[in-house]
Amino acid sequence: MRGGALGGMRLRSNYRYVNEVPLRAEADPLHVNWCELTITDERDGRLLYHNAFVTNHPISDGTVAAIVAAGRTRWKVENEGNNTLKTKGYHFEHNFGHGQQHLAAFLLTVAHVMQASMPYPCYSANSITSADELLVR
Repeated sequence: MRGGALGGMRLRSNYRYVNEVPLRAEADPLHVNWCELTITDERDGRLLYHNAFVTNHPISDGTVAAIVAAGRTRWKVENEGNNTLKTKGYHFEHNFGHGQQHLAAFLLTVAHVMQASMPYPCYSANSITSADELLVR
C-alpha cells in the first residue's frame, strides 16, 4: 500500500498480485501473472480508480508498481489512439471481425499509424539515441 495526496484528497493505493494463475481450467493451461491497483480516498473510502492487468513478467513487491504503471500507460495509448480513429475524421468503428471484409479497417489503422509518425520523418530509429535528442534537434 502507498499513500499520497491530490487536491485535498488523501489517496491510498493498494496493489495486489498473484503469479502463475492458470488461464483456463484444462489439463495443461497457459499460466499468467495478474495484478491490480485500487486507489481510494482515505477520508471517506470512496473508490477513485480500479484496474487489473495480466502479464507474462514475474510480479513481486518490487515490480508490481512498475508493471501497473506500464499497463496504465499502454491502456492510455490504446484508448487515445482508438478515440482519434473514431472522432478525429477517420470515422472508424471498433472492428471485432477478421478477414477480407475488414481489410479497409486494417488499412485505415495502418494509415493512422503512419500519419502519427510524421512529426519526425527525417529521423531513423537508429539515429535517435535518447528522448532528449528529439527535443534538442
